[in-house]
Amino acid sequence: MNMGKLEKYELTISSNEIKSTDSRFTMDDLSLGDNYEFLDVFFINSNDEIIRRNKKKRERNKSNQVLPRLACQIFEKKILELSKKDRENFPVCQYNPSSPMIRGIFSSESEFKRKRNTIEYVGYHCEGDSTLFFYCWNIFSTLIFVKECLKRFGTEADKFILVYKDKDGENEAMESNLQIMAIEEHIRSYSDLLLSSKNIVFRGAPGTGKTYLSKQIAANIVSNGRTSDINSLSQDEINQIDFVQFHPSYDYTDFVEGFRPSEAENNQIGFTLKPGKFKEFIGKAQKFETEDRQDNFAQAWGKFFEAVTEAMETSQGYNELKTLTGKPMGNIVSYDNNGVQGIFKKGTTQYLNYNQIYNVYRGLPGVPEGGFDNYRKAVVKHLKEKFGLEDYIVGEVKNDKDKFVFIIDEINRGEISKIFGELFFSIDPDYRGIKGAVSTPYNSEEKLYIPENVYIIGTMNDIDRSVETFDFAMRRRFTFVEITADNSAQNMGLNEETKEIMHRLNNAIVDEGHLTQDYQIGASYFKNLDEGTLSIKNLWDYKLKPLLNDYFRGERLANDKMRALENAYFGTSED
Repeated sequence: MNMGKLEKYELTISSNEIKSTDSRFTMDDLSLGDNYEFLDVFFINSNDEIIRRNKKKRERNKSNQVLPRLACQIFEKKILELSKKDRENFPVCQYNPSSPMIRGIFSSESEFKRKRNTIEYVGYHCEGDSTLFFYCWNIFSTLIFVKECLKRFGTEADKFILVYKDKDGENEAMESNLQIMAIEEHIRSYSDLLLSSKNIVFRGAPGTGKTYLSKQIAANIVSNGRTSDINSLSQDEINQIDFVQFHPSYDYTDFVEGFRPSEAENNQIGFTLKPGKFKEFIGKAQKFETEDRQDNFAQAWGKFFEAVTEAMETSQGYNELKTLTGKPMGNIVSYDNNGVQGIFKKGTTQYLNYNQIYNVYRGLPGVPEGGFDNYRKAVVKHLKEKFGLEDYIVGEVKNDKDKFVFIIDEINRGEISKIFGELFFSIDPDYRGIKGAVSTPYNSEEKLYIPENVYIIGTMNDIDRSVETFDFAMRRRFTFVEITADNSAQNMGLNEETKEIMHRLNNAIVDEGHLTQDYQIGASYFKNLDEGTLSIKNLWDYKLKPLLNDYFRGERLANDKMRALENAYFGTSED
């Protein structure tokens, strides 16, 4: 065994250089920071005074965000004095010499996400009401930012010392799991929006993975949060999802009901009233409607999580949790990884997160493969005894898998009001259930309605010039959510190198091609690079170039724009 693997290393950042006691360190590949674990950081000024991070409430002691926050703490006043333009151009990270420089210090999370919609950032709260947000991911991702702060605002003798070590196998697994959990939490946020609004339309540029995301959300909802992978669903759960693609000739008889040719007696051709795809679907869903649910888990968890976090600040951790057999669990600490909350026993990597414990509360396995559910049950028991958690009651449900999701791909390519017909009224979230029942043209005695447990997802391409937009009445019935190219990179989990290629091209589409963000290209195209199914050159030649040529077809400067986009994609410059 390599006993040097857990050796501590010191990295020194000054205004002139960045050097480490680790011989493997190089500024030419900062992605190596994924392999290391933060231990400590401090600032030494010209008087040899050591300054550490003045940690705010709920900040983690050991995190890749401590270094950039300490730099902001030391140079807060100087950073705030920068003009808006200087802040937006402030260098933060360049993973290697051929990748673009990531720039920008922003005054709010929303402002940062307008530039780079990702979970990879750090937030810093200034002494007043101001906030600073900028890019941050692995332990080395803000070294350039810190060095630039020293160069602009510090003295030659000022320096930061970062102490770190190699990750061991358990920590690597936990880090990977936390990243997967962050993506799952991102999917869950869309699921929560659909559950509350009933109808959603995802709109965006080509390749942003709107259909892929729709299927992930559908899987998440019908499995009650167990999985976002549609291939991991049971057959019963798959039956709770249906899919259709609209086109200009799609009509009411395909969607709701209509007369279809059938063979009558004496071999004569007759016509029989048959349900369309959506009517069949809502018929299945009506068998599983539920009401009178009791569930206050979110409120009880919030109180518990706050208690654990406060205990971390005043002692070694929260020590009131016991196993189902009454044995103390030891010191419990909390974590919040970009919105993914959970707890784990200090000194171990056996973590329990919100979603897993919530599944157990509802009588489901914490995770599909099982394991550690007795610990999760112990947490649920503790929440009931100490934090007012009530028993979970589903109500008069015939099956706990009671949610149904209908996906309409390219929803704006059909004549919506004609396809839905009288269900145009019933689709309104305020008129779901029996109160929204309507008669159909072909069977006035039958009352048709959309059950409360049916959720509709539509997708539409922003640059499809061949179709008309929704009318106002239809827009009122749907919640519209834009999926940007950056959103898609996060949803599909592109690796860093592939994301940088995508960002280069998309920035050029706006800056050099003079098009809007609606024309930026999504991650589903670039996923081919991660999967190794296409080379960088073949992706350009066979996928991207034909699409971009269509964008500029007939323009006088089309060739110049295409050349600029090609240079941006390959990271080259014109001679």
